Amino acid sequence: MNISLKLARKVAVRVPIGFFPRNHVPKTPVRGRPKLLVVGIYMGLEPNHSTHIVEQFSSARAVEVEQRWICMLGRAPSPQVAAVTVRRLENHVPKWQLINELISAEDLDRFDYFMICDDDVLLGTHFVDHFIAEQQSLGFALAQPARTWRSITDHSIVRRRLFTRARQTNFVEIGPVVSFRRDFLKAVYPFSLESPMGWGYDFTWPITARELDVPIGIIDRVPVDHSLRPPGALYDIQQHLDLMRSYLATRAHVSWTEAARTIRTFR
Repeated sequence: MNISLKLARKVAVRVPIGFFPRNHVPKTPVRGRPKLLVVGIYMGLEPNHSTHIVEQFSSARAVEVEQRWICMLGRAPSPQVAAVTVRRLENHVPKWQLINELISAEDLDRFDYFMICDDDVLLGTHFVDHFIAEQQSLGFALAQPARTWRSITDHSIVRRRLFTRARQTNFVEIGPVVSFRRDFLKAVYPFSLESPMGWGYDFTWPITARELDVPIGIIDRVPVDHSLRPPGALYDIQQHLDLMRSYLATRAHVSWTEAARTIRTFR
């Protein structure tokens, strides 16, 4: 790695999560006041950022937000989180099985966007308004925020690119935050429980996008920090890798090479 790239990375790691040039981010969604359903699971007995996350989603002004959270083991860490917790579990249940239960068929006609959020991310100020504004403006049917440089990542394409607004890609990861436009969610919901932790979904979603002829992508101007705990800290990685292989063996999906390709860059 050359000296200039090393220096750029050191600077990027210290850039605040929500930093972006204001003139590059729409202040509000350009069409109406979108309705957003946010669903997620938080681990009551593990360190998490659920209070911060719930407060950030509740602070939205340009987007109408409803939150539904499930507490898996333990209790809500704050009254704010308790107020949007719809269920408590005393055992571990796979994530996407619970996501299927948190979203109903009726919701598909009530909301414009659906966001699935993990409990271990940090969000920038005005995250919701800015992210949905960008997704709407760019026309992404499926989108994720890029991850900050200090975040843990499995796929380098999801890491934030400096001086970049967004990228149309062949890949949008299943987490820690992913946002579906209504038309795209209708095409993939309910989620298959052959891979109940969701591993492999993100390799099939680009095929769905091609069939629908819609763009998907990563929004760099509105990143999230995902550094609290590594993937697989709370479950058996090998088990879910095996389930992912079985799941993908029977479905059209992009290759790792295709998933790493950027189709278009927005500055």
